[in-house]
Amino acid sequence: MTTGPVGQSFDFDTRIDEILVRYESGSEVHTAISKGRTYLHAAVEWALDRMAAQPM
Repeated sequence: MTTGPVGQSFDFDTRIDEILVRYESGSEVHTAISKGRTYLHAAVEWALDRMAAQPM
């Protein structure tokens, strides 16, 4: 949820907004992303925190 369709890096909100623009309202993707936005954001934050906590 932080990588665009051609590999570019995005922050979470920018990526979600990009997805919602590409898929029309009422489509399965638009509906799923809209309904799951809070959960997806929490999952991304959890993953980023875990990655940051890993020793280099």
